[in-house]
Amino acid sequence: INGGILAGYIFGFCIQLLPLLSESMKWRLMLGMGLVFPILVLVNLAVLPESPRWLVMANQSEQAGQVLSDLGQTPRQVL
Repeated sequence: INGGILAGYIFGFCIQLLPLLSESMKWRLMLGMGLVFPILVLVNLAVLPESPRWLVMANQSEQAGQVLSDLGQTPRQVL
């Protein structure tokens, strides 16, 4: 958490040093950069597999075994 806060301060400081941007563009760029990582997370949600633990609790053990084998583990190691 602290590393992310520090990175935000450093990024903001670097943006303020850019002479080519107007003041209104600088704050818009800093505000817009806060959207980059949430958008990346939302895009990557489409490729994440179902949770094997949730599948077992929902009585879908076969699908849980398939997810585990896709991840490179044998179902017997966990189930």
